[in-house]
Amino acid sequence: STEVSSILMRTLCPASLTFRERLARAIPAKDVGAPGVPLDWSRLAAAETTEALAEEAASKVEINSGGYVFFGLLSSTFGLEEAVVLKFCN
Repeated sequence: STEVSSILMRTLCPASLTFRERLARAIPAKDVGAPGVPLDWSRLAAAETTEALAEEAASKVEINSGGYVFFGLLSSTFGLEEAVVLKFCN
């Protein structure tokens, strides 16, 4: 049925989910920001600003940062995407 194929598509292809859904399913990234462990930017699968996420839903995301803050999803070799918060200072 159409419902079953939609569920299968969302399971097999995370990109078919909204960013917020993917972020909710992601696990925290390990070793990001650890000394001597640079971020592998080729793993960045998607990113969204805090402002865009706040506009998507009734809940609000507020970060007093003095810079630009993004939520990111890193691709993973073991299936689940990994979530990161990226901050770029002025």
